[in-house]
Amino acid sequence: MFFSNKKKIVPQLLEVYKRRLPMKLQISLRRSEDGGYIAFVDNVSGCVTQAETKQELFTQLNDALYTYFEIPKNYQPYMPKLLR
Repeated sequence: MFFSNKKKIVPQLLEVYKRRLPMKLQISLRRSEDGGYIAFVDNVSGCVTQAETKQELFTQLNDALYTYFEIPKNYQPYMPKLLR
């Protein structure tokens, strides 16, 4: 018998998680003193992240937002990418 460690995606929960995310984001980007970038999500209080490159910053921003809104890792692939 084979048991999978994959957690089942419940469609109703997926919709609940999607509704947690804001419709629009207001983001401020700044250069870091050490050469990278810092992003502040102005309409999500306390949501800040940093990275060395802009591409990495977008990945970090998505991760920060999913963390802020408590989206479980197994649901994140089914969520909209907030930033590309």
